[in-house]
Amino acid sequence: MKQIVQGLLMVCFLAMLTSCGTSGVFSSGNNLASTNLEKLTPLAELGKGPCFGQCPVFNMIVYDNGIATYEGKQHTRQGLYIRKMSDGDLKDLKTTLEAAKLWEFKDAYRGRLPDLQTVTIVYHEDGLTKKIIGKDGRPEKVMNVQAALEQIANATDWQLRNDGGSNVSDLPAHIVANQMRVRVHDNVDIYVWARKYRKYGMRVINPISASTNYWLVGYNAQKNDPREVLAIVQADLQVLDAEFNRQATN
Repeated sequence: MKQIVQGLLMVCFLAMLTSCGTSGVFSSGNNLASTNLEKLTPLAELGKGPCFGQCPVFNMIVYDNGIATYEGKQHTRQGLYIRKMSDGDLKDLKTTLEAAKLWEFKDAYRGRLPDLQTVTIVYHEDGLTKKIIGKDGRPEKVMNVQAALEQIANATDWQLRNDGGSNVSDLPAHIVANQMRVRVHDNVDIYVWARKYRKYGMRVINPISASTNYWLVGYNAQKNDPREVLAIVQADLQVLDAEFNRQATN
């Protein structure tokens, strides 16, 4: 009897140690839906834009501890989902990313088939970020990374984090939801570019740095999901970089 009691106490002690190891990231009970994502470090991202058919439109982020988030937009599960990868799957992904040597490839590949969806792959390593955008015609190693990320996205154990019902109110307070900072290629006329997105109410506000074709643009965030608009702009082959505008801090 004494040995049984001692065994139960040891199990409880180990459980306490395990829960302490994730303090600040998981809520009590390791509820993935309440994971504090701001404390995690991203490893890789996969974004897929719209096509002429019913292609799934989503953004997925895999963090370096195996947590992954999936934000479904169109023709897929709707809302923000979260899951925890197995240690083996996370190790396999890291091996694939390292073997791909993504830093050696171009940032953008112009496709020949316009009806295909634009795919964005982002890799984070040692504080640096590599983004590769394209449709068809991308290198085999890049496609291997996409296949590995798609396998994660197609998993069946995603947990709903929210139903995607809020467009603006769930953004951080310092984000200006209806404005973006956009840097386009040197040969792109920003005013002509903005007309492509007139259905979102896109307009040019002012240059941030005209010499580098870096601009502040606005759009209608009440009628459009800010994250969806940002994802579409980031996937644009004429765009070098895009992010939400931020409020100035004192």
